[in-house]
Amino acid sequence: MPEFQPFLMERMMSKFEQDVEYNLSESGVYPVSLSELLATIPTMSIIYSPPS
Repeated sequence: MPEFQPFLMERMMSKFEQDVEYNLSESGVYPVSLSELLATIPTMSIIYSPPS
């Protein structure tokens, strides 16, 4: 029987996911483009304009 390999990434995520302001590793969210993400921040939409 092969040696057990612990799920290191799952362990790290479960250990630290509650200690962050923004959980960027969450797998249950829909992907968004950079321009969609920055559009949610009013001052960023002034600074960043997506390429035409």
